[in-house]
Amino acid sequence: MCGIAGCIAFNGLVESNAVMRMADALAHRGPDGHWHWQQPDGSAAFAYRRLAIIDPQHCLFNPFIWNQKFLVLYNGEIYNYKTLRAELQSKGYTFHSSSDAEVLPALYDCYGESCLEKIDGMFSFALWDIEKKELFCARDRFGEKPFYFSHQGGCFWFASEIKALHAAGVGQALDDEMLFNYLAYNLVENPNNASQTFYKTIQQLPPASWLKAQSSGRVEQQRYWELSAVVPTKPFNIEQAAEELHALLRDSVRTRLQADTSVGCNISGGLDSSALLALMASLSANAPVQTFTARVRDKQLDEGPYVATLLQHVPAKNYEAWIDEGVIIQSLDSLLQQQDEPISDLTILAQDELMKRAAAENMKVLLDGQGADEMLAGYDYFFAPYL
Repeated sequence: MCGIAGCIAFNGLVESNAVMRMADALAHRGPDGHWHWQQPDGSAAFAYRRLAIIDPQHCLFNPFIWNQKFLVLYNGEIYNYKTLRAELQSKGYTFHSSSDAEVLPALYDCYGESCLEKIDGMFSFALWDIEKKELFCARDRFGEKPFYFSHQGGCFWFASEIKALHAAGVGQALDDEMLFNYLAYNLVENPNNASQTFYKTIQQLPPASWLKAQSSGRVEQQRYWELSAVVPTKPFNIEQAAEELHALLRDSVRTRLQADTSVGCNISGGLDSSALLALMASLSANAPVQTFTARVRDKQLDEGPYVATLLQHVPAKNYEAWIDEGVIIQSLDSLLQQQDEPISDLTILAQDELMKRAAAENMKVLLDGQGADEMLAGYDYFFAPYL
């Protein structure tokens, strides 16, 4: 969960202290290392906070400059980086670390914007072309990693979190449309404009999109992938579809277990997390898998019995985080400060308590079942309006 931040001044100099304040606001995202860098003529400045997962010693305290061409700011993980590195090596590229981050600039140098079609991962990153004074930024297909930006006052600002932009002095004026949709419909995103945030002068880069900011002041944005574009290359019956889904899930879990640290799992007893744990147990060299569960006292809402049934079939070392009124009162202020924007329900508070429990067990990486209901029609209360 690294933190990235920077600013480009299209006409003038960047206030380097402002970028340092941005980095300080992101310190919690990167406890393992940090650095900052400024364009020699003062027209751009960047800062980085590192959480080390792969190749822990790579670029902890020194700017990551690739071949004196690109400055690299990267948050996330590329799961197929070994395959991509071998492909690039066959084209004459050389590498000096085992880091997945080193693959990014070489991949962009080789393929340009189309490099994003090759990446399997969760990421947001920025590549600064030192000679051309051009910034290329991108976000993963489902927006797992955040990227916020503001284009105002002759500058282009970007960061992993909104609070970092506020630390640089970017305005905090609220967006009335977002506020109305939140109060009237409990919406925290605009379904018609994925870039919009609760702040007038701050946008987010939508999932599956890239952005290019040039020293001339031109900012270009484009989407590179759509879920609707993924169609079967051959007809499936239900049994074949199930087999294919299982194979894809298994391969997906296998690649996500690549880390120079332990990998755990959040489990609720639902189908998605149960499938993840079963696959992890069959693939992980570290047995039993460490798992984490949110519990509540209300028996109608508590998923503990489902988790107990799951653990009878797939043994794991399970830790519990209990959520009650006291936890909500104690944690809500800090949670809202972390989020920077309003939240639609308290599910995220349960997630936050799970992360605290995992941190107490020195667990840096967790697999989690998110988005399965959206992809596989799991929310049955939406069926009636469609029918």
